[in-house]
Amino acid sequence: MFADLVEDLMGLDEGAVTERFRELELRRRRDEAELAALVAVAEARGVYAADGHLTVKGWLRANANWSPAEVNAARRSARLLNNHPSVGDALLQGHIGVAQVSELARVRANPRCGDELGDVIDQLVDYAEQLAYPAFCKVVKRWENLADADGAHHDAEVTNERRTASIHPVDAGVDLRASGGDAISTGWLTKIFDQFVEDEFRADVNARDEQYGLNAATSLLPRTDAQRRFDALVTIFRTASAMPADARLPELVLNLVVPQERFDHELLATASLTPPRAGGPRAGSPGSMRTCCGSTARPRTGRPSTVTTSSARRSPATSAEW
Repeated sequence: MFADLVEDLMGLDEGAVTERFRELELRRRRDEAELAALVAVAEARGVYAADGHLTVKGWLRANANWSPAEVNAARRSARLLNNHPSVGDALLQGHIGVAQVSELARVRANPRCGDELGDVIDQLVDYAEQLAYPAFCKVVKRWENLADADGAHHDAEVTNERRTASIHPVDAGVDLRASGGDAISTGWLTKIFDQFVEDEFRADVNARDEQYGLNAATSLLPRTDAQRRFDALVTIFRTASAMPADARLPELVLNLVVPQERFDHELLATASLTPPRAGGPRAGSPGSMRTCCGSTARPRTGRPSTVTTSSARRSPATSAEW
């Protein structure tokens, strides 16, 4: 049983625990590579049909009781390794981890630039071996941004087109949901909501100080943070209903951070998409785990320019500071 297993492992010395962990991680990587290969074969040969399923999704759920997220992740990884065998080789030999494969599979599934991944896949695999995971993700994301130059703008348009909101009574309470919109509406909503939440917090502090004295414990506040946020939303609606019909809203000022050069050399500063050791052999031997190396990034020079605009003007920038 599990308790017996834990007891056996407790008997190992520190070095043996580390060695066993590394052995299991290598086995996990090999198993993940084989699992991806099986999923690719099942989908290509239509094995799911012989088992009475219409798609490989149903086959995976029925045989492993996987969640939808696990099914999608397995299919993405299978397609990545099937289209780019070098990734499967690196995973099978233990050179890269499961998380690195998942990140490559994510960008491979991008409908706007995933087909171009093959142009740099070998270089990205090298970085997956050598860089710490956060640094590797930055390299992949930077390539994705460069390859999908219009993606952010397209996503913003889709998000705005799909904006929606709803309020439904639920038992004695309410279910309120909203999503989508654009940078301007997001700025308004965030700024106003935060202001009203702060007002509710100040009211609680005043009530606590009046009852228990100045600088009393925070635990003595009459409401929780979640309750104050809900009450702030109710106050926003009540305040709006009490406003005159011809009332004018204050002007919202946005500080939009606009990079000085959209296509700069930031990627090269972290790790350029050229092989880090041109002509050099792949470090490590098959079946051995690689030790991630940290990267030394060149300090960023200069600061992004800041454009101040009002709600009457919209900037194409995708990030904003309120």
